[in-house]
Amino acid sequence: MKAARIFQDHMVLQRGKEVQVWGTGTEGEQIAVSFFGHSRSAAVEHGGWKVTLPPMEAHRGGVMTISGPEGSVDFQNVAVGEVWLAGGQSNMEFQMLFDMHYEEELAACECPDIRFFDYPEVSYDGQEEDFDYSRMGFWRPCGPEHLKYFSAVAYYTAKKLYKEMDVPIGIVGCNWGGTTASCWMDEDSLKKHGQVWIEDYENGLKRIPDLERYKAEFRKDPANSRGLPFDDAFTMLVMPGLTKEAQFELASTLPKGDARPAAGPYSPNRPCALYHSMLTHTAPYTIRGVLWYQGESDDPHYDIYQDVLQDLIECWRALWKEELPFLLVQLAPMESFLGTERPHFSDIREAQAKCAGTLRQVWLASASDAGMRYDIHPKDKKPIGERLALLAQGHVYGQELLCDAPEFDRAERTGNRVRIHFRNAGGGLVVKGDSVHENLFLVNGMEIDPKRIRAERSRVELELETSAPCRIAFAKRGYYEVNLYNSAGLPALPFETEV
Repeated sequence: MKAARIFQDHMVLQRGKEVQVWGTGTEGEQIAVSFFGHSRSAAVEHGGWKVTLPPMEAHRGGVMTISGPEGSVDFQNVAVGEVWLAGGQSNMEFQMLFDMHYEEELAACECPDIRFFDYPEVSYDGQEEDFDYSRMGFWRPCGPEHLKYFSAVAYYTAKKLYKEMDVPIGIVGCNWGGTTASCWMDEDSLKKHGQVWIEDYENGLKRIPDLERYKAEFRKDPANSRGLPFDDAFTMLVMPGLTKEAQFELASTLPKGDARPAAGPYSPNRPCALYHSMLTHTAPYTIRGVLWYQGESDDPHYDIYQDVLQDLIECWRALWKEELPFLLVQLAPMESFLGTERPHFSDIREAQAKCAGTLRQVWLASASDAGMRYDIHPKDKKPIGERLALLAQGHVYGQELLCDAPEFDRAERTGNRVRIHFRNAGGGLVVKGDSVHENLFLVNGMEIDPKRIRAERSRVELELETSAPCRIAFAKRGYYEVNLYNSAGLPALPFETEV
Protein backbone atom coordinates (compact mmCIF):
# COMPACT_ATOMS: atom_id res chain seq x y z
CA MET A 1 0.00 0.00 0.00
CA LYS A 2 1.36 3.41 -0.99
CA ALA A 3 -0.16 6.87 -1.33
CA ALA A 4 0.73 9.12 -4.26
CA ARG A 5 3.85 11.12 -3.45
CA ILE A 6 2.01 14.43 -3.05
CA PHE A 7 0.35 13.06 0.11
CA GLN A 8 2.88 13.77 2.85
CA ASP A 9 3.37 15.53 6.15
CA HIS A 10 2.50 19.27 6.08
CA MET A 11 0.26 19.00 3.00
CA VAL A 12 -2.64 21.37 2.43
CA LEU A 13 -5.97 19.99 1.24
CA GLN A 14 -8.52 22.11 -0.59
CA ARG A 15 -11.41 23.30 1.56
CA GLY A 16 -15.03 23.32 0.41
CA LYS A 17 -14.55 20.68 -2.31
CA GLU A 18 -14.45 16.90 -2.42
CA VAL A 19 -10.84 15.83 -1.84
CA GLN A 20 -9.30 13.08 -3.95
CA VAL A 21 -6.79 10.74 -2.25
CA TRP A 22 -5.18 7.94 -4.24
CA GLY A 23 -2.25 5.56 -4.48
CA THR A 24 -1.16 2.03 -5.35
CA GLY A 25 -1.45 -1.34 -3.63
CA THR A 26 -1.93 -5.05 -3.96
CA GLU A 27 -4.86 -6.10 -6.11
CA GLY A 28 -8.05 -6.60 -4.14
CA GLU A 29 -6.81 -5.05 -0.88
CA GLN A 30 -9.17 -2.70 0.93
CA ILE A 31 -7.61 0.71 1.65
CA ALA A 32 -9.11 3.13 4.18
CA VAL A 33 -8.43 6.87 4.50
CA SER A 34 -9.38 8.70 7.70
CA PHE A 35 -9.13 12.45 8.26
CA PHE A 36 -10.96 15.17 10.18
CA GLY A 37 -13.67 12.80 11.38
CA HIS A 38 -14.27 11.29 7.96
CA SER A 39 -13.38 7.78 6.82
CA ARG A 40 -13.65 6.36 3.32
CA SER A 41 -12.39 3.11 1.79
CA ALA A 42 -11.84 1.55 -1.63
CA ALA A 43 -10.48 -1.67 -3.08
CA VAL A 44 -7.29 -1.76 -5.14
CA GLU A 45 -8.17 -2.29 -8.78
CA HIS A 46 -5.61 -2.58 -11.60
CA GLY A 47 -2.91 -1.70 -9.10
CA GLY A 48 -4.46 1.55 -7.90
CA TRP A 49 -6.98 2.90 -5.40
CA LYS A 50 -8.77 6.20 -4.91
CA VAL A 51 -11.13 7.53 -2.27
CA THR A 52 -13.05 10.79 -2.09
CA LEU A 53 -13.33 12.71 1.18
CA PRO A 54 -16.29 15.08 1.60
CA PRO A 55 -15.87 18.89 1.55
CA MET A 56 -14.28 20.28 4.72
CA GLU A 57 -13.79 23.65 6.35
CA ALA A 58 -10.40 25.26 6.95
CA HIS A 59 -8.43 23.29 9.50
CA ARG A 60 -4.91 23.05 10.92
CA GLY A 61 -2.86 20.36 12.62
CA GLY A 62 -4.78 17.35 11.37
CA VAL A 63 -3.58 13.76 10.95
CA MET A 64 -4.46 11.70 7.89
CA THR A 65 -4.31 7.93 8.34
CA ILE A 66 -4.15 5.58 5.38
CA SER A 67 -4.45 1.91 6.31
CA GLY A 68 -4.57 -1.46 4.64
CA PRO A 69 -4.21 -5.16 5.55
CA GLU A 70 -0.45 -4.83 5.99
CA GLY A 71 -0.38 -1.72 8.18
CA SER A 72 -0.99 2.01 8.15
CA VAL A 73 0.75 5.35 7.69
CA ASP A 74 0.01 8.66 9.39
CA PHE A 75 0.59 12.03 7.75
CA GLN A 76 1.14 14.74 10.35
CA ASN A 77 0.35 18.46 10.46
CA VAL A 78 -2.17 18.29 7.62
CA ALA A 79 -4.09 21.50 6.90
CA VAL A 80 -7.25 22.33 4.98
CA GLY A 81 -7.33 25.66 3.16
CA GLU A 82 -6.81 27.01 -0.34
CA VAL A 83 -4.62 25.18 -2.88
CA TRP A 84 -3.35 26.54 -6.19
CA LEU A 85 -1.19 24.88 -8.83
CA ALA A 86 1.68 27.04 -10.14
CA GLY A 87 2.45 26.01 -13.72
CA GLY A 88 4.55 27.26 -16.61
CA GLN A 89 8.20 27.80 -17.41
CA SER A 90 11.17 29.63 -15.91
CA ASN A 91 9.41 32.78 -14.71
CA MET A 92 7.08 30.62 -12.65
CA GLU A 93 9.87 28.28 -11.58
CA PHE A 94 12.04 31.35 -10.68
CA GLN A 95 12.98 30.75 -7.05
CA MET A 96 12.83 33.27 -4.24
CA LEU A 97 16.63 33.07 -3.90
CA PHE A 98 16.88 35.22 -7.04
CA ASP A 99 14.09 37.66 -6.23
CA MET A 100 15.20 41.21 -5.46
CA HIS A 101 13.31 41.17 -2.15
CA TYR A 102 14.69 37.83 -0.96
CA GLU A 103 16.74 39.11 1.98
CA GLU A 104 13.88 41.30 3.16
CA GLU A 105 11.40 38.41 2.95
CA LEU A 106 13.83 36.00 4.59
CA ALA A 107 13.82 38.07 7.75
CA ALA A 108 10.04 37.80 8.18
CA CYS A 109 8.86 34.77 6.23
CA GLU A 110 8.06 32.39 9.09
CA CYS A 111 4.50 31.30 8.30
CA PRO A 112 3.71 27.59 8.74
CA ASP A 113 0.26 28.15 7.22
CA ILE A 114 1.88 28.75 3.80
CA ARG A 115 3.25 25.54 2.29
CA PHE A 116 4.78 24.55 -1.03
CA PHE A 117 5.10 21.25 -2.84
CA ASP A 118 7.23 21.19 -6.00
CA TYR A 119 6.73 18.10 -8.11
CA PRO A 120 10.23 16.90 -9.10
CA GLU A 121 11.29 17.88 -12.60
CA VAL A 122 11.45 14.52 -14.33
CA SER A 123 11.05 13.89 -18.04
CA TYR A 124 11.52 10.11 -18.22
CA ASP A 125 10.97 7.05 -16.04
CA GLY A 126 13.94 6.43 -13.79
CA GLN A 127 15.35 9.95 -13.77
CA GLU A 128 15.04 10.14 -9.98
CA GLU A 129 17.20 7.01 -9.69
CA ASP A 130 19.82 8.41 -12.07
CA PHE A 131 20.32 11.69 -10.16
CA ASP A 132 19.99 13.11 -6.65
CA TYR A 133 16.45 14.35 -6.01
CA SER A 134 16.67 14.39 -2.22
CA ARG A 135 15.85 18.11 -2.01
CA MET A 136 12.65 17.93 -4.04
CA GLY A 137 9.22 16.35 -3.86
CA PHE A 138 7.99 17.15 -0.34
CA TRP A 139 5.84 19.79 1.35
CA ARG A 140 7.81 22.76 2.70
CA PRO A 141 6.28 24.98 5.40
CA CYS A 142 7.26 28.59 4.80
CA GLY A 143 10.30 29.65 6.80
CA PRO A 144 13.94 30.68 6.41
CA GLU A 145 15.05 27.09 5.82
CA HIS A 146 12.83 26.61 2.78
CA LEU A 147 12.09 30.06 1.35
CA LYS A 148 14.81 30.02 -1.30
CA TYR A 149 13.17 27.04 -3.03
CA PHE A 150 9.74 28.65 -3.40
CA SER A 151 8.51 29.98 -6.74
CA ALA A 152 8.71 33.74 -6.20
CA VAL A 153 5.53 34.48 -8.13
CA ALA A 154 3.60 31.81 -6.25
CA TYR A 155 5.08 32.86 -2.89
CA TYR A 156 3.84 36.43 -3.25
CA THR A 157 0.45 35.14 -4.40
CA ALA A 158 0.21 32.85 -1.39
CA LYS A 159 1.41 35.54 1.01
CA LYS A 160 -1.25 38.01 -0.09
CA LEU A 161 -4.03 35.41 -0.11
CA TYR A 162 -3.06 34.32 3.39
CA LYS A 163 -3.08 37.90 4.64
CA GLU A 164 -6.51 38.53 3.14
CA MET A 165 -8.17 35.18 3.97
CA ASP A 166 -6.39 33.87 7.08
CA VAL A 167 -6.60 30.22 6.01
CA PRO A 168 -3.77 27.81 5.16
CA ILE A 169 -2.47 28.29 1.61
CA GLY A 170 -0.91 25.46 -0.37
CA ILE A 171 1.00 25.83 -3.64
CA VAL A 172 1.66 22.83 -5.86
CA GLY A 173 4.52 23.66 -8.22
CA CYS A 174 4.44 21.86 -11.57
CA ASN A 175 6.69 23.83 -13.92
CA TRP A 176 9.96 23.66 -15.85
CA GLY A 177 12.08 26.45 -17.35
CA GLY A 178 12.39 26.71 -21.11
CA THR A 179 9.38 24.54 -21.90
CA THR A 180 6.70 25.23 -24.47
CA ALA A 181 2.98 24.81 -23.90
CA SER A 182 3.20 21.71 -26.12
CA CYS A 183 5.12 19.89 -23.36
CA TRP A 184 2.20 20.20 -20.94
CA MET A 185 -0.64 18.74 -23.03
CA ASP A 186 -1.81 15.30 -24.05
CA GLU A 187 -1.48 14.11 -27.64
CA ASP A 188 -5.11 14.59 -28.65
CA SER A 189 -5.15 18.17 -27.36
CA LEU A 190 -1.88 19.10 -29.06
CA LYS A 191 -2.92 17.67 -32.42
CA LYS A 192 -5.86 20.09 -32.60
CA HIS A 193 -3.68 23.13 -33.39
CA GLY A 194 -0.09 22.26 -32.41
CA GLN A 195 0.85 19.65 -35.01
CA VAL A 196 3.84 21.79 -36.01
CA TRP A 197 5.45 21.10 -32.60
CA ILE A 198 5.12 17.37 -33.25
CA GLU A 199 6.64 17.78 -36.71
CA ASP A 200 9.54 19.80 -35.29
CA TYR A 201 10.23 17.02 -32.82
CA GLU A 202 10.04 14.26 -35.42
CA ASN A 203 12.42 16.17 -37.69
CA GLY A 204 14.79 16.63 -34.77
CA LEU A 205 14.78 12.91 -34.04
CA LYS A 206 16.20 12.33 -37.50
CA ARG A 207 19.33 14.22 -36.42
CA ILE A 208 20.00 11.70 -33.64
CA PRO A 209 21.91 8.81 -35.28
CA ASP A 210 21.76 6.38 -32.35
CA LEU A 211 18.80 6.68 -29.96
CA GLU A 212 20.09 4.07 -27.52
CA ARG A 213 23.40 5.88 -27.23
CA TYR A 214 21.50 9.14 -26.81
CA LYS A 215 19.51 7.66 -23.90
CA ALA A 216 22.62 6.30 -22.20
CA GLU A 217 24.46 9.62 -22.48
CA PHE A 218 21.40 11.59 -21.36
CA ARG A 219 21.17 9.52 -18.17
CA LYS A 220 24.80 10.25 -17.32
CA ASP A 221 24.92 13.94 -18.22
CA PRO A 222 25.06 16.09 -15.03
CA ALA A 223 23.18 18.82 -16.91
CA ASN A 224 20.09 16.61 -16.72
CA SER A 225 20.13 16.48 -12.93
CA ARG A 226 17.06 18.48 -11.86
CA GLY A 227 16.90 17.65 -8.18
CA LEU A 228 19.51 20.10 -6.85
CA PRO A 229 18.47 23.43 -8.39
CA PHE A 230 21.19 25.55 -6.83
CA ASP A 231 23.99 23.17 -7.82
CA ASP A 232 23.49 23.97 -11.50
CA ALA A 233 26.26 26.30 -12.68
CA PHE A 234 24.27 27.82 -15.56
CA THR A 235 21.30 28.62 -13.31
CA MET A 236 23.51 30.23 -10.69
CA LEU A 237 25.22 32.30 -13.37
CA VAL A 238 22.17 33.51 -15.27
CA MET A 239 19.34 33.83 -12.75
CA PRO A 240 20.91 36.46 -10.46
CA GLY A 241 21.24 38.69 -13.53
CA LEU A 242 23.93 39.53 -16.08
CA THR A 243 24.83 42.79 -17.78
CA LYS A 244 24.10 43.08 -21.49
CA GLU A 245 27.81 42.78 -22.21
CA ALA A 246 28.19 39.65 -20.06
CA GLN A 247 25.21 38.12 -21.82
CA PHE A 248 26.78 38.65 -25.25
CA GLU A 249 30.00 37.05 -24.01
CA LEU A 250 28.13 34.06 -22.60
CA ALA A 251 25.99 33.74 -25.73
CA SER A 252 29.11 33.43 -27.87
CA THR A 253 29.95 30.18 -26.06
CA LEU A 254 26.51 28.60 -26.55
CA PRO A 255 25.57 26.41 -29.55
CA LYS A 256 23.54 28.10 -32.26
CA GLY A 257 20.78 26.87 -34.56
CA ASP A 258 21.28 23.29 -35.75
CA ALA A 259 24.31 22.97 -33.47
CA ARG A 260 21.94 22.64 -30.54
CA PRO A 261 21.09 19.08 -29.51
CA ALA A 262 17.82 17.83 -30.91
CA ALA A 263 15.02 17.11 -28.44
CA GLY A 264 15.13 13.36 -28.01
CA PRO A 265 12.89 10.80 -26.29
CA TYR A 266 14.10 11.83 -22.80
CA SER A 267 14.02 15.58 -23.35
CA PRO A 268 11.59 17.71 -21.32
CA ASN A 269 11.03 19.73 -24.50
CA ARG A 270 9.47 16.92 -26.49
CA PRO A 271 5.72 17.25 -27.13
CA CYS A 272 3.49 16.01 -24.31
CA ALA A 273 6.51 14.95 -22.20
CA LEU A 274 5.77 16.77 -18.96
CA TYR A 275 2.05 16.19 -19.18
CA HIS A 276 2.80 12.49 -18.70
CA SER A 277 5.90 12.59 -16.48
CA MET A 278 4.74 15.34 -14.08
CA LEU A 279 1.21 16.66 -14.49
CA THR A 280 -0.65 13.34 -14.53
CA HIS A 281 1.15 12.41 -11.31
CA THR A 282 -0.13 15.62 -9.72
CA ALA A 283 -3.73 15.34 -10.90
CA PRO A 284 -6.34 14.95 -9.62
CA TYR A 285 -5.01 16.54 -6.40
CA THR A 286 -7.87 18.82 -5.42
CA ILE A 287 -7.03 22.47 -6.12
CA ARG A 288 -8.87 25.77 -6.37
CA GLY A 289 -7.28 26.76 -9.68
CA VAL A 290 -4.13 27.34 -11.72
CA LEU A 291 -1.56 30.14 -11.77
CA TRP A 292 0.05 30.07 -15.24
CA TYR A 293 3.18 32.00 -16.33
CA GLN A 294 4.45 30.70 -19.66
CA GLY A 295 4.83 31.62 -23.32
CA GLU A 296 8.41 32.81 -23.79
CA SER A 297 9.46 29.55 -25.44
CA ASP A 298 6.48 29.58 -27.81
CA ASP A 299 7.95 32.50 -29.75
CA PRO A 300 8.92 30.25 -32.74
CA HIS A 301 5.26 29.36 -33.32
CA TYR A 302 3.62 32.44 -31.90
CA ASP A 303 0.88 32.38 -34.54
CA ILE A 304 -0.79 29.31 -33.01
CA TYR A 305 -0.20 30.17 -29.35
CA GLN A 306 -3.73 31.38 -28.64
CA ASP A 307 -5.24 28.14 -29.91
CA VAL A 308 -2.61 25.97 -28.21
CA LEU A 309 -3.03 27.76 -24.88
CA GLN A 310 -6.79 27.39 -25.05
CA ASP A 311 -6.38 23.69 -25.86
CA LEU A 312 -4.00 23.32 -22.91
CA ILE A 313 -6.52 24.88 -20.54
CA GLU A 314 -9.27 22.58 -21.78
CA CYS A 315 -6.89 19.61 -21.51
CA TRP A 316 -6.13 20.37 -17.87
CA ARG A 317 -9.78 20.90 -17.08
CA ALA A 318 -10.59 17.53 -18.61
CA LEU A 319 -7.84 15.91 -16.52
CA TRP A 320 -9.26 17.40 -13.31
CA LYS A 321 -12.85 16.94 -14.52
CA GLU A 322 -13.84 20.50 -13.62
CA GLU A 323 -13.71 24.01 -15.05
CA LEU A 324 -10.65 25.16 -13.12
CA PRO A 325 -9.99 28.91 -12.98
CA PHE A 326 -6.80 29.90 -14.83
CA LEU A 327 -4.98 33.08 -13.86
CA LEU A 328 -2.51 33.98 -16.62
CA VAL A 329 0.50 36.29 -16.43
CA GLN A 330 1.03 38.32 -19.57
CA LEU A 331 4.66 38.23 -20.69
CA ALA A 332 6.76 41.03 -19.23
CA PRO A 333 8.49 43.59 -21.48
CA MET A 334 11.98 42.64 -22.73
CA GLU A 335 14.24 43.76 -25.56
CA SER A 336 16.77 40.92 -25.72
CA PHE A 337 18.31 38.15 -23.65
CA LEU A 338 21.66 36.41 -24.18
CA GLY A 339 22.12 38.56 -27.25
CA THR A 340 18.90 37.35 -28.89
CA GLU A 341 15.66 39.24 -29.44
CA ARG A 342 12.29 37.55 -29.12
CA PRO A 343 10.49 39.28 -32.00
CA HIS A 344 7.05 37.85 -31.33
CA PHE A 345 6.58 38.50 -27.62
CA SER A 346 4.07 41.19 -28.55
CA ASP A 347 2.06 38.59 -30.46
CA ILE A 348 2.25 36.17 -27.52
CA ARG A 349 0.90 38.89 -25.22
CA GLU A 350 -1.96 39.52 -27.61
CA ALA A 351 -2.72 35.80 -27.74
CA GLN A 352 -2.80 35.65 -23.94
CA ALA A 353 -5.21 38.59 -23.80
CA LYS A 354 -7.48 37.01 -26.42
CA CYS A 355 -7.45 33.72 -24.56
CA ALA A 356 -8.51 35.48 -21.35
CA GLY A 357 -11.22 37.29 -23.27
CA THR A 358 -12.53 34.11 -24.91
CA LEU A 359 -12.55 31.29 -22.34
CA ARG A 360 -14.69 31.23 -19.23
CA GLN A 361 -12.91 31.43 -15.89
CA VAL A 362 -9.65 32.72 -17.44
CA TRP A 363 -8.20 36.07 -16.38
CA LEU A 364 -5.02 38.02 -17.15
CA ALA A 365 -2.53 39.74 -14.86
CA SER A 366 -0.57 42.64 -16.34
CA ALA A 367 3.23 42.69 -16.16
CA SER A 368 3.47 45.88 -18.22
CA ASP A 369 5.62 47.66 -15.64
CA ALA A 370 7.57 44.65 -14.36
CA GLY A 371 10.03 43.79 -17.13
CA MET A 372 13.78 44.22 -17.59
CA ARG A 373 15.24 45.43 -20.86
CA TYR A 374 17.97 42.79 -21.08
CA ASP A 375 16.68 39.96 -18.92
CA ILE A 376 13.95 37.47 -19.69
CA HIS A 377 13.69 36.79 -15.94
CA PRO A 378 12.62 40.01 -14.20
CA LYS A 379 13.89 40.05 -10.64
CA ASP A 380 10.90 41.72 -8.99
CA LYS A 381 8.17 39.10 -8.87
CA LYS A 382 6.25 40.74 -6.02
CA PRO A 383 3.83 42.80 -8.14
CA ILE A 384 3.11 39.81 -10.37
CA GLY A 385 2.27 37.51 -7.46
CA GLU A 386 0.14 40.13 -5.74
CA ARG A 387 -1.80 40.83 -8.95
CA LEU A 388 -2.55 37.13 -9.33
CA ALA A 389 -3.82 37.10 -5.76
CA LEU A 390 -5.96 40.14 -6.52
CA LEU A 391 -7.49 38.36 -9.53
CA ALA A 392 -8.26 35.38 -7.30
CA GLN A 393 -9.84 37.60 -4.67
CA GLY A 394 -12.09 39.33 -7.16
CA HIS A 395 -13.00 36.61 -9.63
CA VAL A 396 -12.62 33.35 -7.74
CA TYR A 397 -13.47 34.31 -4.16
CA GLY A 398 -16.10 36.88 -5.07
CA GLN A 399 -14.72 39.89 -3.21
CA GLU A 400 -15.95 43.25 -4.44
CA LEU A 401 -12.77 44.99 -5.55
CA LEU A 402 -11.03 46.20 -8.68
CA CYS A 403 -8.75 43.36 -9.78
CA ASP A 404 -8.40 43.69 -13.56
CA ALA A 405 -5.88 45.86 -15.39
CA PRO A 406 -7.05 48.75 -17.58
CA GLU A 407 -7.76 47.50 -21.10
CA PHE A 408 -8.77 49.11 -24.35
CA ASP A 409 -12.51 49.63 -24.77
CA ARG A 410 -13.03 51.94 -27.73
CA ALA A 411 -11.58 54.95 -29.55
CA GLU A 412 -13.37 58.08 -30.70
CA ARG A 413 -11.90 60.59 -33.12
CA THR A 414 -12.73 64.18 -33.88
CA GLY A 415 -10.34 65.76 -36.36
CA ASN A 416 -6.86 65.39 -34.98
CA ARG A 417 -8.01 64.46 -31.48
CA VAL A 418 -8.54 60.87 -30.33
CA ARG A 419 -10.15 59.76 -27.12
CA ILE A 420 -9.25 56.23 -26.03
CA HIS A 421 -11.58 54.76 -23.43
CA PHE A 422 -10.48 52.04 -21.01
CA ARG A 423 -12.37 49.41 -19.11
CA ASN A 424 -11.37 48.72 -15.50
CA ALA A 425 -10.22 52.27 -14.80
CA GLY A 426 -11.83 52.24 -11.35
CA GLY A 427 -11.73 55.66 -9.78
CA GLY A 428 -9.76 56.99 -12.75
CA LEU A 429 -6.54 56.51 -14.65
CA VAL A 430 -3.32 57.62 -12.98
CA VAL A 431 -0.02 58.54 -14.62
CA LYS A 432 3.01 57.88 -12.44
CA GLY A 433 5.45 60.63 -13.27
CA ASP A 434 5.16 63.90 -15.14
CA SER A 435 3.69 62.34 -18.29
CA VAL A 436 2.96 59.09 -20.08
CA HIS A 437 6.27 57.56 -21.17
CA GLU A 438 7.16 58.69 -24.69
CA ASN A 439 7.70 55.20 -26.09
CA LEU A 440 4.29 53.87 -25.09
CA PHE A 441 1.96 55.37 -27.70
CA LEU A 442 2.93 54.96 -31.35
CA VAL A 443 1.00 56.59 -34.20
CA ASN A 444 1.72 54.81 -37.48
CA GLY A 445 4.89 53.48 -35.86
CA MET A 446 6.14 56.89 -34.70
CA GLU A 447 6.37 58.14 -31.12
CA ILE A 448 4.06 60.91 -30.05
CA ASP A 449 5.17 63.84 -27.94
CA PRO A 450 4.10 63.15 -24.32
CA LYS A 451 2.83 66.73 -24.14
CA ARG A 452 0.13 65.67 -26.60
CA ILE A 453 -1.13 62.91 -24.29
CA ARG A 454 -3.53 63.57 -21.44
CA ALA A 455 -5.18 61.05 -19.10
CA GLU A 456 -8.38 61.82 -17.25
CA ARG A 457 -11.06 59.69 -15.65
CA SER A 458 -11.33 56.50 -17.75
CA ARG A 459 -9.81 57.78 -20.96
CA VAL A 460 -6.64 59.03 -22.59
CA GLU A 461 -6.77 61.90 -25.09
CA LEU A 462 -4.21 62.15 -27.88
CA GLU A 463 -3.57 65.21 -30.01
CA LEU A 464 -2.34 63.99 -33.39
CA GLU A 465 -0.40 65.94 -36.00
CA THR A 466 -2.63 64.62 -38.79
CA SER A 467 -6.31 64.19 -39.50
CA ALA A 468 -5.64 61.25 -41.84
CA PRO A 469 -6.53 57.68 -40.81
CA CYS A 470 -3.85 56.10 -38.66
CA ARG A 471 -3.00 53.15 -36.45
CA ILE A 472 -2.43 53.74 -32.76
CA ALA A 473 -0.44 51.19 -30.77
CA PHE A 474 0.14 51.13 -27.04
CA ALA A 475 2.94 49.11 -25.43
CA LYS A 476 3.47 47.03 -28.56
CA ARG A 477 7.27 47.04 -28.56
CA GLY A 478 9.55 44.38 -27.20
CA TYR A 479 10.49 46.53 -24.22
CA TYR A 480 8.41 49.31 -22.70
CA GLU A 481 7.61 50.69 -19.26
CA VAL A 482 3.92 51.35 -18.72
CA ASN A 483 3.27 54.12 -16.21
CA LEU A 484 -0.47 54.39 -16.83
CA TYR A 485 -2.44 52.76 -14.00
CA ASN A 486 -5.97 52.38 -12.72
CA SER A 487 -6.98 53.30 -9.19
CA ALA A 488 -5.97 49.80 -7.97
CA GLY A 489 -2.38 50.36 -9.11
CA LEU A 490 -2.63 47.96 -12.07
CA PRO A 491 -0.79 48.95 -15.28
CA ALA A 492 -2.65 49.16 -18.58
CA LEU A 493 -2.51 46.26 -21.05
CA PRO A 494 -1.10 46.60 -24.60
CA PHE A 495 -3.47 47.22 -27.55
CA GLU A 496 -3.73 48.44 -31.14
CA THR A 497 -6.54 50.25 -32.91
CA GLU A 498 -7.25 52.13 -36.11
CA VAL A 499 -8.83 55.57 -36.07
